[in-house]
Amino acid sequence: PVAEVPAAVAAPPVPRRGRLVGRDAELALLRDLLDAVGEGRSAIVWIEGEPGIGKSALLDAALHEARARGHRVARGSAEELSSRIPLHVMRRALRLEDAPHDDPAAAVDRVLDHVRRLTAEGPLVLAVDHLQWADEVSLLAWERLAALTRWLPLLLVATARPEPGRRDLARLRRGVSTRAGHLIRLTPLPPSDIEQIFSRTVGVPPGATLRSLAPLAAGNPLYARELVTGLVAEDGVRVVDGLAEVDARADDMPRSLLDTVRASLDHLSPGAREALRYAALLGDEFAVTEVAAVTGRTPFDLMADLEEAVAADVLVDAGSELAFRQPVLRRALAGSIPAALRPTLHRHAAQALADNGGPVTRVADHLLAGPPEVDEWLVGWLVAHDAELSRQAPEAARELVRRALASHRLPPAQRATLAALLDGLDR
Repeated sequence: PVAEVPAAVAAPPVPRRGRLVGRDAELALLRDLLDAVGEGRSAIVWIEGEPGIGKSALLDAALHEARARGHRVARGSAEELSSRIPLHVMRRALRLEDAPHDDPAAAVDRVLDHVRRLTAEGPLVLAVDHLQWADEVSLLAWERLAALTRWLPLLLVATARPEPGRRDLARLRRGVSTRAGHLIRLTPLPPSDIEQIFSRTVGVPPGATLRSLAPLAAGNPLYARELVTGLVAEDGVRVVDGLAEVDARADDMPRSLLDTVRASLDHLSPGAREALRYAALLGDEFAVTEVAAVTGRTPFDLMADLEEAVAADVLVDAGSELAFRQPVLRRALAGSIPAALRPTLHRHAAQALADNGGPVTRVADHLLAGPPEVDEWLVGWLVAHDAELSRQAPEAARELVRRALASHRLPPAQRATLAALLDGLDR
C-alpha cells in the first residue's frame, strides 16, 4: 500500500549536534587544532564556500567538540543589517558592553585586552560566523587578533562566503596563509551524502525516484533540504514499502528550492545578476559574445560581471564557452524573469544571435520559446536557413515552418518555399 508522508515531516528538521553529514576530513582537522589549543598552541582557521554549503554547520560541530573538551568558547554571528554598527559581532561574541564613545582604535584595544585576560585563564576558541557581514572595526579586530595568535592559546575561526569585490576580506584571507593558518574551502558534497540528507530530512530512506533527484541539489546541503521539504510541502512525496518516493505528478524543482537558490545569489552585484539572467536564457553553456549580443553590451563591458560569477562558483570555464556550474543555478535565474516577459526575451535573443552569426540551432531554440506570432523577420530567416536548419535540427525546423504556414501574412512566394520544405521534412 502507498501511504502519504505524515504532515509533521513537512516541517524542516531541527539540526542535531554532532550529526554533520560529510566533512569528515575538515572536522578531523578542527579536532586536531582543538587538541593543540588545549596544549597551549594557537591556530587560525578560515572556512569558506558558497551559501548553503555547510560552513555554519561545520563550525557548530567544531564548537560542540570544543565545549566537550572543556574549552572556553566565544561565538558571534555577523548580520547583514548590523554591518554598520562598530564592533557589533565582536562585542556579542565576547559579551562586552557597548562603549559608544570609544574611537575605533580604542575599541579594538579593549577587545584585545579582554581576549588576553580570557586566554590567561585557559584556552579560548573565538569564532565569527558570516564574517563577510562584519563591520569594518570588527574586521580590524579580527586581523589584530590573528596577529596575536602566536603568543596566546587561541583558536581563531571565521566563516565567510566568497566576495570577489571585497578587498578587506581578501586581505584577511591572505593573512591566514601568511600566518601559517588553515584555509578550508568547502566543496559540493557527493551524491551519497546528499541522499543521506534526504533520508534525515524525510525521516525514512530515499527510494529510487528521490535518489534520482540528488544531482539537482548540486552538492549543496541547504539545497538538498529545501528540495525535500519543498516536495513534502507540495504533497509530492509518498512512503512506499518504507522508502520515500516522489509522486509522478510532482514538480522536481519545488518553488522553495528555486527561491533558496535565488536568495543564495543575492550577494552578487546587480550587474552580475543581470548578466547571469540573460545568460540563463541562453542555456547551460554559452559564449561571452552571445551574452553581449542579447544584452547589447560589449564583451569587454561584461568581463567584470562574468569574472565575478566565476569567482563565486556560479559559472565555470567550459573551454571556449562558459557554463553554469549546476543546472539548478541556471533554472533559478531563468525563473527569476517574469513568465510573461520570457517569450519576448527569447525572441530578442533569437534575432540578436542570428544578427551576430550565432548557430542556427540556438536561434531556432529561442524562436520556439518565443511568442507564437510570426513576423517578416522570422519568415525571412527560415527561408534563408531552411537547408541548414533541416539538416541540423529537423524537428525544430518542422515546428517553426508549421507556425509560419499558419500565418495569414505569409507572401505567396515564401509560402510555396516553406510548404516545399515542410513536405521534405515530413517524408
